[in-house]
Amino acid sequence: MPRKCPSAHEYRALRIQPVPQNLLGWQGFAGPICPLVNFPLNLPHFIDRTARGHYYPLTMSNADLDQARLAYKKAVDEWVDAIRAEEALATPDHSMIAMEKWDEAHFKEHDAHAKVTDTREAYKDGLRTANYGI
Repeated sequence: MPRKCPSAHEYRALRIQPVPQNLLGWQGFAGPICPLVNFPLNLPHFIDRTARGHYYPLTMSNADLDQARLAYKKAVDEWVDAIRAEEALATPDHSMIAMEKWDEAHFKEHDAHAKVTDTREAYKDGLRTANYGI
């Protein structure tokens, strides 16, 4: 039969006594026993004594977040336009000039994609700062 978890009073009494070997780990039944620890589970004070209360994350203003989101959306729109421009240059014209224009459009699309990635990361950093303080 599984042993019940000790009460807080029993924990205080058990803290000063060595833990019997038969109470450590599994007891051969279909359930774990409650582990005995040598410290109270609910501390009346912070473990880190230098901490001054709870940590509250820094907040970014909504205007800054809106500006970052709009910059991201604008970059995505430019990227989509660059993709469509590159796609339009994929024509049946097999000349060297058409291929060079197509390559140039691909490089512009690549640059637009890099800009999207940068603005997305800037927006995500702003969200992390606003939500988690990191």
